[in-house]
Amino acid sequence: MIYQLDDGRIVGCGESEHGCSHSKSEVVRLANTRGKRGRGMSIYLGNLSVEQIEERTGITLTDEDREYLKKHRQEAVNDTPIADGAWHCFDIPFIIMTGNKATAEFYRDMLSTYDWSECKECLQIGWQRKGGDTEGAERSRKK
Repeated sequence: MIYQLDDGRIVGCGESEHGCSHSKSEVVRLANTRGKRGRGMSIYLGNLSVEQIEERTGITLTDEDREYLKKHRQEAVNDTPIADGAWHCFDIPFIIMTGNKATAEFYRDMLSTYDWSECKECLQIGWQRKGGDTEGAERSRKK
């Protein structure tokens, strides 16, 4: 299953006896313990390919989705923000990071079409906050 959290993060987890078996509340709890805003620095490591994502999750993408993902993958992200429409998958934490919320929602919708009941590992989808992005600040004020 793929869930969108109140803070906008999108997390996915399948339920299977040999892989992930997290309920929605467990997925939310795990996601909320990873990198709370304003508490230290988040560190992201890795540069996974589409094939590595398929291997880690156990999901087999359609040829069309696989080629689309390959075409829009951004390799370098150390000194460069992720471009709108592009994505980068980190190994630790296992997350697809995009350049904006709309792109994260696009990939969420794409990946939601697959059967996650047999996935091997949880996958998160998020987006980078840019300097002019006030959405997070507005959401924080409401809490």
